[in-house]
Amino acid sequence: MMFAEADDERAKKLADALTARLTQRKVDEETATRAWIADARANAGAAAAARRYENVEARFGADRTAREAEYIERIANL
Repeated sequence: MMFAEADDERAKKLADALTARLTQRKVDEETATRAWIADARANAGAAAAARRYENVEARFGADRTAREAEYIERIANL
């Protein structure tokens, strides 16, 4: 009987340890997933900001080039 009780206690401890590990693994996976989602959102935000900057730079860059050409022409005509 003592061996059976010892085996039952050991089995319970092993089951508790396994449950704790599985629970921790699930928490770790959820944490990793949340971190991945946050990183993906940040990267998407950075990409959108870069596209906006490129659009603004292209628009103002074209305006700047036209103004510079106009200034050069004015200076040449002085």
